Amino acid sequence: MEELAGMRSRISALCFNLLLFSGSYLLLNAAAASQDVQRSVQFAFERNMPFLPWMILPYLSSGLLIAWLFLQGQSSEQLRILNQRFSLATLIAGGIFALWPLRFAAELPAVTEPWLAWLFQLLHQIDRPYNQCPSLHVTYVVLGWVTLTPRLAHQWQRWLLGIWLGLLLVSTLLVYQHHLLDVIGGLLLGAGIVKLITRAQSQQGWLYALAALSSLIVGVGYWQQPVSAYLAISFALVSQAHFRGDRFFLHKRDGKHPWWVWLGYAPYLLGYRLTWLLVQWRERAHSPVEQVDNGLWIGRRLNKSQSALLPENCLVVDLSCELSEQPALLRPNRYLHWPLLDLSLPDTEGCMSLLQILDDELAQGGQVYLHCAMGYSRCRQIMQMYQQYTARRIQRQQ
Repeated sequence: MEELAGMRSRISALCFNLLLFSGSYLLLNAAAASQDVQRSVQFAFERNMPFLPWMILPYLSSGLLIAWLFLQGQSSEQLRILNQRFSLATLIAGGIFALWPLRFAAELPAVTEPWLAWLFQLLHQIDRPYNQCPSLHVTYVVLGWVTLTPRLAHQWQRWLLGIWLGLLLVSTLLVYQHHLLDVIGGLLLGAGIVKLITRAQSQQGWLYALAALSSLIVGVGYWQQPVSAYLAISFALVSQAHFRGDRFFLHKRDGKHPWWVWLGYAPYLLGYRLTWLLVQWRERAHSPVEQVDNGLWIGRRLNKSQSALLPENCLVVDLSCELSEQPALLRPNRYLHWPLLDLSLPDTEGCMSLLQILDDELAQGGQVYLHCAMGYSRCRQIMQMYQQYTARRIQRQQ
């Protein structure tokens, strides 16, 4: 049985999603208000929809639902799935709000009960009559039902949950926050997210998908739209490469990226270059290369002066697909590019050819410099895989 996610991880995921929701939701509300959006999707028969002030209670209980979903005991895998479903749903809805802003058409009737009037006043200080379709309240209801029902042991518990979530869903109509089409859109978005994410996706792919959607939202809301559209497309391409596990997506040849790759992936490549420069500065007091075995060295991408630290005529194995290689290390037949996606666990079977190359070179008394971009993950993972490989070979020989 998988170990439960720690409370710190659960609280971090909850805070991340609350910040993501509040930031995008308030930004797009303000953008729609500044445009004085009047478009609505109200059907004619909805003008007779009853207004029930007391339904503000289940409507506001969505915060309790979200807190319960994230803070309950669950495995790390379950928490990642929940985190990815919620964040992706929030940003997809935000993208729709940005591209197709709507306004709630009906006027809010007077609320005479003082404590209910205070709750409505509190709600409308934060919320405005925009961000309509799809209803994120409804989407979160779908995600809550799918997440919680398998973990409830008794039928009566599922009945109580169904009643609560049903009231929450209907409340979006009966407190005059959404129209029927918004509810349908929320149901479809929730179902689509559940269908799309059945297991935890690539962390890197997910993060770049969020970056793409965030760029779209910020662009439509406030910033330069052409620049934001370019960032959204570029981050989406990176995201898809990580979801596919395509380690060759940057087409690095002879230690360099072609011009058209720079055209499409400049934010990604420049981001790695800046990170590398920061690591160089932070680790300036330490050697960038480390000898871990007889003839085997590991580290990060080196600058020209640091290249002199390597043994003469060593084989350079470049695991980085994001950074160009130092020209001083591009020696004929002594440079091998074996790209791996950053922060992703390498496939042992897929790396067997590389492990054989390392073993052959070191068995002949050669020297190997194994490096990635920053020297923190990929080169160390391959080093560990190689040590396990040699240990198994020695065991077989015995």
